[in-house]
This record gives sequence, C-alpha cells and structure tokens, in this order.
Amino acid sequence: MRLSHLRALNNSAIMAHIDSTIRHLKDGSEVTLRTGVEEDAPSLLATLSNYISENEGMVWEPDEYRKSEQEIGEWIRTMRENPKEILILATSNNEIIGNIDFHVGARKRIAHVGELGMGMLPAFRSRGLGSLLLDRLIRWAKQVPELEKINLNVISTNERAIGLYRKFGFEEEGRRLREFKYSNGSYADAVLMGKIIRPASVHFGSGTQFETTRPELGK
Repeated sequence: MRLSHLRALNNSAIMAHIDSTIRHLKDGSEVTLRTGVEEDAPSLLATLSNYISENEGMVWEPDEYRKSEQEIGEWIRTMRENPKEILILATSNNEIIGNIDFHVGARKRIAHVGELGMGMLPAFRSRGLGSLLLDRLIRWAKQVPELEKINLNVISTNERAIGLYRKFGFEEEGRRLREFKYSNGSYADAVLMGKIIRPASVHFGSGTQFETTRPELGK
C-alpha cells in the first residue's frame, strides 16, 4: 500500500464526522445535515456572506467579511484534522442554508472545552433549523469522550438566539458589557453561555479526589 494511502486512512480515522441524515423543519421541508468538507468552500462562502451581510446578530459589519474560498477551505481542513472539532452543514436542494461549527482550546487545561458558532440564511430562520443544528452538534459532542463543556457567546440584542440556547440547557455565565458598538452609536453586551455535557471526574494520583480549593495567602 502506498504511503499516501496510509496517510489518507490515518487522517480519515481521526477526522470528526457525522452520518448524513434527513430532517424536517417545522413546515415539513426536508433538510440534510452532514459534515462539511473542503469542496464545500465556495458554496459555504456564499452562504456566510449572505447572512453576514444581513447583519442581524453578527459581529461583523456587512463590508468587513472578506474571506476567500481558499481561506474557507483551509478553515474546513483544519477542523477536519482535529477529532474534537467539527463543521456541520444544513442543505436544502443541494444548497447550503446553514452551518454550525465547534472549536476546542489549544491549551491542555482548556482542551476539554469548546466553543460553537452558528448561522443560517434569513429565509430559514424561525423554522426550526437552529434547533436541528444545535441538537445534532450536542449529540456529536457527547460522543467525544474528551469533551465536557460547550461554550458560546451571543450578542445581547439577539433574544431569539438566547432563547434557543436556553431551550437546549445553556446557562448564562456572565457578560462583557458594551462589547459591541454599532454605527449608530448604540451598544450591546456579549452574553457568555455554557452547557456541561459530561459530569466532572477530577482525581489526583491513584484514585484520590483532588479538591480545587484555593490555598490561603501566606501558606
């Protein structure tokens, strides 16, 4: 067997993946949920540019998002090479209509935690697509033994998204006040939310529980 084939097999063994499944929106419309691949870069870029330009609940101003197809393809590739990261796409009639992605921390002490990002075309909002994407991501994360918590941050004015996250068990953990400033001079907070997906298992040495208490100063 060629070395290139061995490398391909090795990469496929560690790549995060979900089986392609057909789900239904509230109105009965069919959507397909599947793992994103590098070849999706052109279509995904068009979808991202579309819903970012609409600008509701986004960090970017419409003219700030200037990613290329090559940059999107590289972004997808780096996720596919990490078994604890994933890009899930929602498609309808072979068109990408939404996406959700998950990234973990680069340091060992935060490698058990990741952050999600999600977006969709305006025409598919309030139709149940966000619930389908979020549910699928959570179910995937629970199957990855090393993952214990999912984090996210959302603009405080995006009440619809905050309500969706609360529905799936995310809790508000704090706020960064006046984190976002709009062109009209108004501000919004960044709402930090998290969801524990696996009970803590903290031990020190051979089976002795390690208590993460803070030592008193001077001792």
